Amino acid sequence: MDGSLYDLYEKDFYAWTQKQAARLRARKLSEIDIAGLLDDNPACGLGWMWPWMPRIARRCC
Repeated sequence: MDGSLYDLYEKDFYAWTQKQAARLRARKLSEIDIAGLLDDNPACGLGWMWPWMPRIARRCC
């Protein structure tokens, strides 16, 4: 995760989640914080995303 995303993640988790959701909706897959989503996925109740993560990772990494 780059420095600015990490700072946002640490300081304002809600804003970070909104930014990730906006990027997903805009299909800006290369800008999504994959590591952060994978780390927090189970804790945030985003279990519905697990099947999509390999697909997203292939497209942007």
